[in-house]
Amino acid sequence: TFDRFNHELLEVPALTTFMANERDPMEYIVRADRGPQPMLVEAIGGMIQNEIDAGRFQAPVDSETMAYAIVRLA
Repeated sequence: TFDRFNHELLEVPALTTFMANERDPMEYIVRADRGPQPMLVEAIGGMIQNEIDAGRFQAPVDSETMAYAIVRLA
């Protein structure tokens, strides 16, 4: 799950040190449109859309909006 993944990331010493010491660059990396966010939204959106297309999931919103929300909340 995303929660477990996020907690595991917090246990990586190099990442926690980077986040503690480099606040401005870290926010740029995490939130920038050029950072990993668009790739994650696209990948997760594709997985959601596959589930919708297969009839295994009925989304309350379009797959891209849902994927964006998931990435931002994670």
